[in-house]
Parts: sequence; structure tokens; C-alpha cells
Amino acid sequence: MKQAGRATRDIEMRISVVLLVALLGCARWQVEAAAPAKLIENEHPRSVRVLLQDGSVVLVADPRIQEDAIAGGIRLMDPGPATPPLKDLPVTIPLAEVTSISVAKVDTRKTLMIVVPVAAALTALAVVLAQ
Repeated sequence: MKQAGRATRDIEMRISVVLLVALLGCARWQVEAAAPAKLIENEHPRSVRVLLQDGSVVLVADPRIQEDAIAGGIRLMDPGPATPPLKDLPVTIPLAEVTSISVAKVDTRKTLMIVVPVAAALTALAVVLAQ
């Protein structure tokens, strides 16, 4: 009986990981028509993708408007074991250098196409294992 419980937890964990990865894949970057300053001040996004005039792209975490610039952090992974895994390097981008700004949006249709079948599979699995 212990083996069946362990197998069930293992299956549930794997399905949960697959579901999480799938849900992350349902987000897409959408270029916004609004002016960058207005968008950041009104919507307060967690992060924005900024396209600069030279063609480079900068992902800014926790963006805010400071005078005539987008300020925030560039999120980096830190490989050191004694420090936190994520840290932000401060960044300031003059609004005059910004060509466009994108915000991550969840695609509801794609999300439902993944969540509904996985939820049905989990329910069927729970019913089968409960018998």
C-alpha cells in the first residue's frame, strides 16, 4: 500500500511540473501602443521588455519612471552558493532611446487548452487510484 501512495505522489508531482511549465509557456510578450511612461505609471507591470533604438532588448524588472527614464533592475542569476540566487543590477534607460515596450500577457485560450485536459486527467487518475 505504501508503494501505491508513493507512486501516486510521484505521478502527481510530475503532472504538476508539466502543468507549471505549460502555464509558463502560455505567456507571450505583447508590444504596447501606449507611451512607455504612461504604461508603467498606470499598469505597474512586474517587468517590461524594452526595445532600444540600436535594436537591443533589455528586460527590466520592477520598472518605474524616474524623471525622463525607465528605472528598474536587470535580473541576473548568481552562481555563488553563499548568495541569493537572484539579484537585480540597477538600470536606467532614457525614454528618448526607447523604440517600443512590451508586457507579458497570459493567453487565456492556450492556458485553458492545457489546464482543462490536465485537470481531467488528474481527476480520472484520482478516481482510478481511489478504487
